[in-house]
Amino acid sequence: MRYVNAIKGATVGLIGLTALTVWVPIPTLPIRFDSILTISTFLFAILAGFYTSRLGSRYDSIRQLVAVEDASIFCFYQTAKIFGPVFTKKVRDAIDRYYIASYDHTLSDYAYKDSAPYYSKLWDVTRDLPHKDPSSAYQMLITHLTDIEKSRNTSAATSKERLGWGEWAILLILATIILSSLFLMREPALYSWVVTILFGTALILVLLIIRDLQNLMFGGGSLLEESGQEVLEFMGLERYYHEHFLKAGISVVPPFVKTYRVGYHKRGATKFKIKTVKR
Repeated sequence: MRYVNAIKGATVGLIGLTALTVWVPIPTLPIRFDSILTISTFLFAILAGFYTSRLGSRYDSIRQLVAVEDASIFCFYQTAKIFGPVFTKKVRDAIDRYYIASYDHTLSDYAYKDSAPYYSKLWDVTRDLPHKDPSSAYQMLITHLTDIEKSRNTSAATSKERLGWGEWAILLILATIILSSLFLMREPALYSWVVTILFGTALILVLLIIRDLQNLMFGGGSLLEESGQEVLEFMGLERYYHEHFLKAGISVVPPFVKTYRVGYHKRGATKFKIKTVKR
């Protein structure tokens, strides 16, 4: 099932609300819903604003952490070149497998445990380095590895901050009350129909934006995946994508990429099944 981002979802909602507004007859009820609409809108605005701010801060924090992690990995690889081609190849292979394990999951479901063995492999390769001179370069390798772990650990902890079922239930109940009130208060006039459709669409858009922020998919794409893919290219390796995310539309291969790798194994598997795709 393909992932529908906030803009596409709101567009579908706009079409659906237009059809309902046109085809559903205007009810004639003896009571008014002004007070209900005012109270529910007020509560929804407070909760939606709070959740959006909270999830937006989480999104910005993880975006920065991912950028720092990718930068540290690239610096680690560049520093490894000082110790010769044999060590560099071991480091490149270890980084490659680490990225594969990481990209088999989304950031909203951070694969800290699944990628930990491959991150530990970087430490093993570094410890087994026979010649640790120049010592300053070796110390830089340790520093980069430490920075990577700091970013990994903080990202894993931050990504677990999500809205619970109770919080989503309250938002959906309030949104349902608002939409129902808008439909029940319609008048047989064009402006009333337009206001109902636009307000309803805006309501759907707000809910979907909150969902995208929670899934770290704001804008419809996986957060900062491009950063890590460029690291793979700098090391002379093809980009890597998992089949599941390509089919779901979560990962998108840029048009300028002519060769890339696709993983067909089960996500989280220890044995990788990867094929190279050429356009």
